[in-house]
Amino acid sequence: MKHTPTPDLRRPRLPFPSAGPLTAFLLAAAAGPLPAFAHDHSAGAAQGAPAVVSSTRSFAEQMAGIMDRMHAEMDALPATGNAERDFLRMMIPHHRAAVDTARVMLLSTQDPRIRNLALSIIAEQQNEIDLMRAWLDQPLAPPALPAEHSHHPKS
Repeated sequence: MKHTPTPDLRRPRLPFPSAGPLTAFLLAAAAGPLPAFAHDHSAGAAQGAPAVVSSTRSFAEQMAGIMDRMHAEMDALPATGNAERDFLRMMIPHHRAAVDTARVMLLSTQDPRIRNLALSIIAEQQNEIDLMRAWLDQPLAPPALPAEHSHHPKS
């Protein structure tokens, strides 16, 4: 008799099945051309492109490279003086690191729960990256004044 696992009701089931090696390959291929691994921070490195994930590197080595790259990219961003714009610019490498670490996890686990979570992170974080880039292409609203500085007439 085949055992059917009890669904985990604490987290909704994602609309896609657990992924296999083919799905991981397709996700990596869909990301576009891959640059040199994350340790290359030279001007020639493709900043903003996904990190190369590899089944020949250890999980720890890949995670360290992704984190090093994220911090280097965030540190290289000059402040604009606009908090909203600076926040969006810094969150893009942060979210890209989440996507890259989830891609590494897809090569590192067969646990369907972790695989579904990794696929969800990839989809959600990439959507947020796209949204933040779109917002950066538009003028942002001026910051609101704190309540004590507003010019509302007192009744």
